[in-house]
Amino acid sequence: MQNRGIMSKDRKAVTKYLYAFQDHIKAHNVYERLTRLIQEGKPNHNMAETLDRELIRASQHAENQCRRRPITYWSIELHQQKETLSVLGHLRRRMKKGLSTSALQASAQAKAIAIPHQPTVEQLDTEIKALQAKIKVSHKKSAERRQDYLLNQANIANDNDEHA
Repeated sequence: MQNRGIMSKDRKAVTKYLYAFQDHIKAHNVYERLTRLIQEGKPNHNMAETLDRELIRASQHAENQCRRRPITYWSIELHQQKETLSVLGHLRRRMKKGLSTSALQASAQAKAIAIPHQPTVEQLDTEIKALQAKIKVSHKKSAERRQDYLLNQANIANDNDEHA
C-alpha cells in the first residue's frame, strides 16, 4: 500500500493497529466467512473479492486508529526539559498524595535539576505549564535545528574535501 499511515518501528502504533485490525475482522465475521469459502471446495470469486475488500477496510480502519506522531529530533536541551518536567510531575503527584519527596528531591539534585525549596502544588503547576510551553517551542524548532546541523556537517565535509 502506498502512503501507509503506520510506521512499523513505532511499537505503540503497531500494537494499536493490530488490536483495531483484529477487532474489525471479528466484528465483520471475516474468519467465519473465510472458513466457509475454503470449505466450499469450488471457487467463489465474489466471496473472495468481498473478503478482500473487507480486509482493506479493516486495514484502513486500523490505520485511522493510530495517531500519527510528528517527527521530532533529539537535542540535549529538549532532553533536559523533558527530564525536568518528569521530575516536577512526580514531585507534584507525591505531594498531592501526601508522600515523602525527600528521595525524589535528592535524585533531582544529583541530576542538577533545580527544584524550589518546599514548593506548593500550585507553584509546581505553574512551573510545569511554563515548562510544557518551552518544550512545545523546542519541538517546533527541532526540525530547523536538525536541518542546520546537517547543513553544517555538509559544509565541514565540503571544506575537508577542498583542503585535501
